[in-house]
Amino acid sequence: MKTPDPTKRIGIITASPAQFLVHFRRGRPMKAARGGTAFCLPYLDRCVLVPGTAHRVEFCADQITEENQGIEVAGFAVWRIEEPLRACATFDFSAPDAAVLEVGEVLQGVVESATRHQVARMKLDDVIRQRSSIIAALKKEVEPLSGEWGIVLDTVEIRTVKIFSRQLFENLQAKYRDQARLAAVVSALETERAISEQRCREEILRIKAEMETREATEELDLRKARHAFELAGIEENSERRRIETSNTRDRVLTALDRLPEIASNLPLKNVEIRADMLGDLVRAFSRLATTGLTESPTLKE
Repeated sequence: MKTPDPTKRIGIITASPAQFLVHFRRGRPMKAARGGTAFCLPYLDRCVLVPGTAHRVEFCADQITEENQGIEVAGFAVWRIEEPLRACATFDFSAPDAAVLEVGEVLQGVVESATRHQVARMKLDDVIRQRSSIIAALKKEVEPLSGEWGIVLDTVEIRTVKIFSRQLFENLQAKYRDQARLAAVVSALETERAISEQRCREEILRIKAEMETREATEELDLRKARHAFELAGIEENSERRRIETSNTRDRVLTALDRLPEIASNLPLKNVEIRADMLGDLVRAFSRLATTGLTESPTLKE
């Protein structure tokens, strides 16, 4: 889109969407519209192009607080023209760029003055921490005046608050530095304590596990010893029985070997073999097997 020529005074004049066209005829306003078009007659009419975009102005105000402490408040304000007829009645927009600079300078002085007035009634800590209250107070003080000029403040922001006294600034920070250092030390101590407690718990668990392992090993060794003892007793009993069985067998065999000798010494002519005598003979051999052959057995007549 072709940019309108701000120096054009007659003929068809058209404003861009970012401009207001203000048409005067014989000093009376005929039309004021954003992006409007008008036919400007020579000697009778006058057309003015008023910027409708947002503009930014920086401000920096130094002032003492309620405690007589010097500070500097820096920030910026964003403004724009909302009522072009009022703006044209207050400022000369024959040269729009120069008019915008003039409005910015005047608005800067007003904002700085309002900032000083507001800071003078506040405490230092409130100025540092309650910036929103300063911004609200600035808007409240500037709005009536800006309304007369046909402009509106979109926003006012405080960028920095600087304390002139370096010692005061360090003293203000000392409290929070000490608190931060104390919190860091406490956190380190708590961390160290937590680590120590964790190590103690792990050491206790390790010792407990070792004791349980030792007890289990000792119990296993005791069971092995008891089992070995019982096994040795069983083996000893088995060996004793084997020996007794072997001795009994040897005695029986010895008795059997001597049986002919014993029979030759018996008076068989005078012996009448009966059933009870046969039983006595068997019992005699049994006693012989258990007690040994110390004397020749005799039969009952």
